[in-house]
Amino acid sequence: MRRFVLSMALVAITVSFAFSDTFVGQIVSFKGGKVSVKKYDATDKKYEDTAKDYTVSKDVKVYKKGMKGTPGELDPDGTKSEILTKIDEKKGLVATITTDDKGVVTEIKAGKGGKKKAGAN
Repeated sequence: MRRFVLSMALVAITVSFAFSDTFVGQIVSFKGGKVSVKKYDATDKKYEDTAKDYTVSKDVKVYKKGMKGTPGELDPDGTKSEILTKIDEKKGLVATITTDDKGVVTEIKAGKGGKKKAGAN
């Protein structure tokens, strides 16, 4: 019986991760618990023309930009973070964004995600 319960819990966790999404995008605005994001298209190497609105979780984890490929530190202010409240709408904020299975933003990492360039120190 214990194995069955543990295996069902593992399946539930796996399914919940399967429906979440992580992507790089340019945040163009953050207002009233909503964030507008232009997703980055890696094949065209540019951001989409139109932004999509996402609801931001009350418990969103906002990370500051790290230095030279290191992860940034967690900003304890969450949705009240200056990272989100002072976005320049012309430049935007490049970030790695994670949503849950309902499309609600659960994590924002300021700065570009991805691999380090070859030969970079």
